[in-house]
Amino acid sequence: MMLRFKFLIIFLFSIFNIFAMDTKYQIVEDKSNLKILNPSLKDRNTLKLRLSNGMKVYIISDKNTDKSAAAISVLAGSWDDPKEFPGMAHFCEHMLFKGSKKYPKESEYMKFIWDNSGVPNAYTASDRTVYMFSVNDSAFDEALDRLSYFFRDPIFDAPHIAKELYAVDQEHSKNIENDGRRAHMVSKEIGNPNHPNAKFSTGNAKTLQSIPPSELRKWYEKHYSANQMALVIYSNKDLDELTQLVVEKFTPIANIGKDQITINESIFNEENSGKVTYIKPISNIQYLLLEWELDRKFTDDETKSADLIAFTLKRGQKNSLLEVLKKEHLAEDLDIVVEKAGSDQSLFILEIKL
Repeated sequence: MMLRFKFLIIFLFSIFNIFAMDTKYQIVEDKSNLKILNPSLKDRNTLKLRLSNGMKVYIISDKNTDKSAAAISVLAGSWDDPKEFPGMAHFCEHMLFKGSKKYPKESEYMKFIWDNSGVPNAYTASDRTVYMFSVNDSAFDEALDRLSYFFRDPIFDAPHIAKELYAVDQEHSKNIENDGRRAHMVSKEIGNPNHPNAKFSTGNAKTLQSIPPSELRKWYEKHYSANQMALVIYSNKDLDELTQLVVEKFTPIANIGKDQITINESIFNEENSGKVTYIKPISNIQYLLLEWELDRKFTDDETKSADLIAFTLKRGQKNSLLEVLKKEHLAEDLDIVVEKAGSDQSLFILEIKL
């Protein structure tokens, strides 16, 4: 009788766990009809989820891999910087590597990834910040746990702020001598001053030196919300195990119901449209850079019309644009891309090496 009772308790507990797990996420139907023809990808299994806190998740299970990886995107970037502290989003990215309440040691996360043959990285873009790592499969669970605490209880210690401020300032100093970054900054300077793209996105010692830890935390808590996050994980574990990992580690992240930033301004300034701006380079180079702001409908255009035009113009086939320019001794090379500048804004960029 006692044995049956124990079995019943275990059975009910298992059912409760399964039910509790199911309420913490929803499976999102994969509507893609794209056939995978590459033999090396045929054994991969995938799953799309939406966690109860609103986070989007894409899981890839690949039995043939000997490395695991994860990347999480947060829809909060330099366009969200406050006027008082240009570079806030970028600085927050740096500070999240400096410890959490569960993992308070300053270099603990980086050391763990490196010690397990991994590579950590992150970057801040205009409308998002992305954190990522790769690591040995055996260390994936622990690495994922450490990453999840970036978004659960970062500590933002004042001594770490002073140290990381120097790192951000050094990054800015390095960019000053980079011709690509210089052209980017000039483009921002002559653009629409009412668009957040005009902000100084990197930040330096001057713009961030007076930032108190309370302001950094306040910005983080206002802009880092689970409903504006998307997670991708890749591992040799099966889908059920990976699902359990994700639910356990990322469901506790707070959802404050943040809305995505809405911008009604054009990136470029009408006064400077159609004009030529000359930039004195650091290196011995000569480039012609042409930029067009595309109609917003092309940003999420499923036909990829703008990208197809860029690809067609960029091809080096007979009678191509590049071949004609070379015959006329007007260019050595060219690059044409469609660059997404925000959630619903993009640029068509033509760069010609003279």
